[in-house]
Amino acid sequence: MAVSQSVVGRANSEKAHGIIGLLKNPFVSLTCCFASLGCIMYGYDQGVMGPILVMENFQNHFPTFGGSTIQGWLVSALELGAWAGALINGILADRISRKYAMMTAVFIFTLGTGLQAGAQTPAYFFAGRIIGGVGIGMFSMVIPLYQAEIAPPELRGSLVSLQQLSITLGTAISFWLDYGMQFVGGTTCNPEGISNPYLASGAFNASLSNGHTCLGQKTIAWRLPLAIQIIPAWILFFGMFYFPFSPRWLMMKHREDEALASLSRLRRLPATDSHVRAEFLEIKAAVMFDEETEREAVGSGGALAPWKALFVPNMLKRLFLGCGTMICQQFTGINAVLYYAPQIFASFGFSSTKQTLLATGVTGILQIIFTLPAVLYLDKFGRKTFLIVGAIGMLCCHIVVATVEGIYKPKWDLNEGLNKGQGWVAIVFIWLFAGLGL
Repeated sequence: MAVSQSVVGRANSEKAHGIIGLLKNPFVSLTCCFASLGCIMYGYDQGVMGPILVMENFQNHFPTFGGSTIQGWLVSALELGAWAGALINGILADRISRKYAMMTAVFIFTLGTGLQAGAQTPAYFFAGRIIGGVGIGMFSMVIPLYQAEIAPPELRGSLVSLQQLSITLGTAISFWLDYGMQFVGGTTCNPEGISNPYLASGAFNASLSNGHTCLGQKTIAWRLPLAIQIIPAWILFFGMFYFPFSPRWLMMKHREDEALASLSRLRRLPATDSHVRAEFLEIKAAVMFDEETEREAVGSGGALAPWKALFVPNMLKRLFLGCGTMICQQFTGINAVLYYAPQIFASFGFSSTKQTLLATGVTGILQIIFTLPAVLYLDKFGRKTFLIVGAIGMLCCHIVVATVEGIYKPKWDLNEGLNKGQGWVAIVFIWLFAGLGL
């Protein structure tokens, strides 16, 4: 086995990993957990929309959102904003710090959430999804960066994976909150003046009921789940005042004394401790090397030289592997499950909104359960092991669900309650798929 040439690496290789290591480093562990509030909001925003789309009161307010195409645009608007937010936040986090970049994201996220929760027209709702997505993208970029920079090396994998655990926790909270809120006033709209607001297929006729007040399900059933995510956002905002800056960012700004003090605080050791000094000097050496390398590259190749370096042969393979892995992970279809879980479960022959939302809630719980081993054992078993096991499991789930649906979908489409047992088989493997995909 290769021996680390790093003083910090050799020392930390002998320290506890997993849950024992987290308990022995309570301050940095709790700091990373608190920062993960932003990721809880990411997961919450991913999960909250799907169940709301099937609520009759929401459909009554926005009948134009009934088609699959417009629903696709509505859901993807969040991701469009998130793409932009992640893209711009790298520069912002380097300039004003990781802490202040997170706090800036709270303002943007609050604006987007307010527009969604108070929307009276589709235009406002779309604007809220995009603006809220910008804030979410900023969170998803800067929070794991902050966690990685403050975490001790032996716990870095576990602490950064808190991001994914927090996303699954946020998704589960949104699923179950939506499930509970659907009962406010009743599970049906019961539009005033319309005796039968349903189509022959049993679907709610939103176009017919639009403009008629729902006497049953209340507007708060979907407005509150959209609005309540502002609370953790502002808890994060005010809490970040009490947490340290990233030592690496402070070193990048040549604030060495503050970087040493921040590192000492995070490690709960005096600044004179040999391990703190060694880690401090390694951070300083890494920053100096990066600055010198960039200075030479810009001097010989111009301002775009650091970007061009990504495409030289020895870096292109790493770029391809890193980006390709993330792209393939998204193309597995995991986000489709998160965004359209109620509609997917309904396609398995379950017409009851209550049943589909309940099944969606179970999805959120299983995601948390399947993510916990990564948090506890990622540094022990390695990233590749979890990636391979998850990919094989998802492949098997894909095969089972595709086979069952291919055989029984014609009967499910009759909407006569046929082959419910096979429908539950498909749901169980969707649950497993969602858990393994994270």
